[in-house]
Amino acid sequence: MNNDTTPKVADLLNKYTKPSKRNVNKAFINLSGGYNKNEFQKELQELQNEYEKQEATSEKFGHDSEQMLAQSKQFIVENGDIITEQADRLQFLEMELPKLILENKKKIEINKDLIELLDSEEYVDITSKMRSMKTSIQKLKHFLVQEGIHDF
Repeated sequence: MNNDTTPKVADLLNKYTKPSKRNVNKAFINLSGGYNKNEFQKELQELQNEYEKQEATSEKFGHDSEQMLAQSKQFIVENGDIITEQADRLQFLEMELPKLILENKKKIEINKDLIELLDSEEYVDITSKMRSMKTSIQKLKHFLVQEGIHDF
């Protein structure tokens, strides 16, 4: 190889064999763009709720295998049918809800006046309030569960 092509080949090899400092953290842009501290906190709280449920389960079942067997049988008697119904409904929603949301987005995208209206300050404010209300409801439900007042 002559001297003109050697640096180009070396640059090409370096490009594909060594991580570039410019390319190492490309995920940051994608992650930070979609980061919402409130949503993350909600997810964190849901995981904390699950942790607390698992602690309660551990205490409930204890270490007695006969007690665990009896409670497991009773659980199926009390909850088997409803869990099957809930699983079927969830499977339906998992398939159909995304389709419906995407269909609605397509309907919005074809109407430029609607897009402009939805981007207005008033609609952005109302959207924010609705989102906040949903979050508040989840927080209150969690509080009621923690206090033993409800068992959603």
